[in-house]
Amino acid sequence: VLNDDTAGTGRTDGRVIARTGPALGYQLFLPNGTSAATARRAGDWREISLGPGTSAWVPIAEAFPIAGPRPGSEIAVVRTRVRKGWSEVVLPLAEPLPFRLEQRLDPARYAVWVYGLVANVDWVETSIADPLIESVRWGQPENGVFRLDIELAGEQPWGWRAYREGAHLVLGFRHPPEALADRRFRSPLHGVRIVIDPGHNPDTGAVGPTGLEEREANLAIALELADILAERGAEVVLTRATPDSALGLYDRTNLAYRSGGEVFVSIHNNALPDGVNPFVHNGTSVLYYHPQSEPLAEAIQAELLPRTALDDHGVWHQNVAVLRMNEMPSVLVESAFMMIPEQEAKLRTPEFQREIAEGVAAGIERFLRERDP
Repeated sequence: VLNDDTAGTGRTDGRVIARTGPALGYQLFLPNGTSAATARRAGDWREISLGPGTSAWVPIAEAFPIAGPRPGSEIAVVRTRVRKGWSEVVLPLAEPLPFRLEQRLDPARYAVWVYGLVANVDWVETSIADPLIESVRWGQPENGVFRLDIELAGEQPWGWRAYREGAHLVLGFRHPPEALADRRFRSPLHGVRIVIDPGHNPDTGAVGPTGLEEREANLAIALELADILAERGAEVVLTRATPDSALGLYDRTNLAYRSGGEVFVSIHNNALPDGVNPFVHNGTSVLYYHPQSEPLAEAIQAELLPRTALDDHGVWHQNVAVLRMNEMPSVLVESAFMMIPEQEAKLRTPEFQREIAEGVAAGIERFLRERDP
């Protein structure tokens, strides 16, 4: 049984990350309580068996052995339902089995593989009232591997979630914000709940040549951004609003979930690892992780560049904890480079902080305007 929060602190994301090999790339995000057959051990890592010839690796500290047969289940029906703001697909299982979900865009669709599940499906029960789920198809591509293909209405998914009801697996797909349904004579920001995350603290983040700490610059920009968004009608949630407020990474994402956030933007300023010349490789960039967040990253980058007047350092797919949130579009903005003296000097000025905040706000507004409610 997998569990990343054995102490019950509630300060994790409630998922065990399964990797391609010991300490290698991320492969699966498995809700706590998932049952999986274990295999080899390598140092502090344990292999879990998935489908035929397929496995993943999890930290031993998050895998708790229980004697018993290999986890498995049959499935006879797939159901859909509508909950407030979400369309859900329910898979009634006898055990909480591991799964993999892959998101694709244009059209919005999801492929889901459930390992250890054998199909005995007589029907797929769909809700006529569902505004989002267009079709659900199932298959058994391999022994012990069940596949679902879920197609949604529209080209842009807003977010998804996976959780357990007992052993049952529930896959949820988020509807666009209700506020976007009526945009007559007002900004698309109006009524949308936007979570602004000033990066770092208690750690300082990067430190500039004259001692400017990244956490200071991030907070100043985030407060400007919060004011701009609120003036345009957005509902703003700040993960921290004062210099002495300190949060862990998962405290930030859990706050975004609990507050009902619909868009998440983390404010940062950049540094480069050792061995990379920052005087050649620098500029403004925006990071994302899930495909649903890429259009938001592109919109913010397009609006930031003319305001920072820095080089285009790109829109990047990157594995960062706050970006792995899948319930809403989530991006991380790297507006400037702390270790470049000229950029550090600009980051100290309220004028440049305001320009960055204006660019991020315009990018969010552009993203929302282009979304089909």
